[in-house]
Amino acid sequence: MPLGEKAWEEKGAAIGASVKSVDANGITFEYTIASEVKGFGRHASGRNVGTISIVQGPTPTNISTGQGVYTTADGEMLPWHFLGIGKMVGNRVKGAGLAVFMTRSQKYAWTNDNLYYMDFDNAVDLSEISDTGYELK
Repeated sequence: MPLGEKAWEEKGAAIGASVKSVDANGITFEYTIASEVKGFGRHASGRNVGTISIVQGPTPTNISTGQGVYTTADGEMLPWHFLGIGKMVGNRVKGAGLAVFMTRSQKYAWTNDNLYYMDFDNAVDLSEISDTGYELK
C-alpha cells in the first residue's frame, strides 16, 4: 500500500505513566498521552487523548498498542486504535505504526474506511511525542 496524502502532525507528551507488569516478555509500561494535532487537507485539527502500552523486551525494539479519542476543533469525536513497533536510539524511540478510527460522526464517517500509517520520534519516557500520519491508499 503506498502512502497517500499527509493527514496530520501531532505534538504532545505523556501526562501519566505506570509499570503494568514485569515478566519474561519484558517490562510493560502504560502512558496516558495528550497532544495537539494539526490536520492537513480534509483531516481536521484538534486534540488527542489516549493510552499507550509499550512492551520493552531485552533488545532495543519495542511493541506498542494504544487507544484513545481524537476530538476535532469542531467538537467531533473520533475514537482510535494504534499498533506500532519502535526502536530505542539513544534517548529517543523511533518507529512506525498503523492507526484506525471508529467514529459515529457523520461528518468524519469516511475516516472509518481508512488505514493510517504513522511515523514517530518520541522521547523514551514520552515526555515529548511527535508523529506524522498518512492515509494509506
